[in-house]
Amino acid sequence: MKKFLFALFIINISYSLHASGDANVTISTGTTLNGSWSGSTTMTFTPNANDAVVKISEITGYLTSGKNVTILTSCSGSGSQSGDVTISGTITAAMTSSNKTFTITAAGTITVNSVINLSGASGGTTGYSGGKINFTSSGGAVAINNTITTSGNAASLAAYGSGGVGGSVTISGTSVSMTGGSGIITTGGTGRGSGGAGGAVTITATSTSINITKNITTTGGSTGTAVDGASGGNGGVVNITANTSLTVANITARGGNNSHWSSCQGSGANVNLDGSSITKGTVNTTQGSSALGVASCGSKTDGTLSENIISLPVELLNFSAFKEDEHIFITWETAAEINNDYFIVEKSIDGNNWEQITKVSGAGNSFVPITYSIIDPNGCNGNCYYRLKQIDFDGTQTTYKAVLLQGKTQNTKLEVNVYPNPTYDFVDISLLIQENESYTIILTNTLGEIIHKREKKLVKGLNYMHISLTNYLKGSYYLQVYSDSQLLTTLPVIKL
Repeated sequence: MKKFLFALFIINISYSLHASGDANVTISTGTTLNGSWSGSTTMTFTPNANDAVVKISEITGYLTSGKNVTILTSCSGSGSQSGDVTISGTITAAMTSSNKTFTITAAGTITVNSVINLSGASGGTTGYSGGKINFTSSGGAVAINNTITTSGNAASLAAYGSGGVGGSVTISGTSVSMTGGSGIITTGGTGRGSGGAGGAVTITATSTSINITKNITTTGGSTGTAVDGASGGNGGVVNITANTSLTVANITARGGNNSHWSSCQGSGANVNLDGSSITKGTVNTTQGSSALGVASCGSKTDGTLSENIISLPVELLNFSAFKEDEHIFITWETAAEINNDYFIVEKSIDGNNWEQITKVSGAGNSFVPITYSIIDPNGCNGNCYYRLKQIDFDGTQTTYKAVLLQGKTQNTKLEVNVYPNPTYDFVDISLLIQENESYTIILTNTLGEIIHKREKKLVKGLNYMHISLTNYLKGSYYLQVYSDSQLLTTLPVIKL
């Protein structure tokens, strides 16, 4: 009997919930947050409350039994829906049915902390193919923090079949990162005859950058030694497109090797990289090799590496929000504009749910600096986030990084500011205090767990502190300042 890890898959829509075990989660309101599955060949999970819990065992069970699995963040109930999805737990399903897909469709962020292995099962006369993955966020970042494997399996030694094909991996979000695990592996299976093709990998950042520090491997499977006229599997095509900068580690998309005197090696696959700037590791798109004494086939080819530097429609120099008297000003400056139709300024109180506050016409085409400034007509009580969207004449959109305008703390003993916020890897903190005193500065996650703590004697006036966030996952955090065990202020911190 196959055993599954019983952990929880959590969809965070308006609350930040993390759990383990085998039960639904109940929040302080007493409402049990869960959802329901529907479908036959495609099992679709829909939350029936503001948040929902999906068991890992259910996902792995459906995939292993040959069904597609789709997770939606559209809620059948009422409530605010930011549409964030977080996967925690191990998803391992030995695939026996071709073209089965694990899909997540979200409106907000997708965070994958799980090891996901949808490789083909062993024992097939023809090697079983790996499952497919499609993670798509229409309005948030996608962060992959562990290994994804969708490799095809080898053909059975008792037969002369081909190796299984690697499953394709498609990831799309406003930005995409992969900084944990061992990367993406979609290799083809080794055949008794021909090798299986590697699975294609397509990664797209619709608004900003792509940062992949782990390797991508889509190598084709090797031939066996038992069948004449066989061929090594072709490598899987890799397409990576960022709206701004693109960083990627090593990519291997080579063809499968040939081990039989009357067979062929596999062709290498094309690798296409698009971004405003491109930083890459080693890229291997060569055709497979042939064993000693085995001739290569002249019809097989190397793949090509294509690098396309994208010119941004607007070169944004700065974007800021500040309060002067009773007004809140949002300003930005461009160095150049190409086919720029208009800007949209958006506002959020939580960094997730956004509303448009104004539309500003662009300059069309300009190669001189232009400064724009608007006033928020509704003002801001407390903390407010602002961000800028730019729209071309053809409808293409670019969304820029948000800025936080922080309300002053209500405590008169100190004034605290955190910047940059949102941030990628660090925050600087300024603390303006009225008298010499000892303070405790704590950074917590959304569960209230302390991930950073510092006790410091501060002097009257302005004090500064630096906290590195490099080793922390993307998401929401809270900075708390205490004096004599009394909480003085709490400020949100968002790591991108």
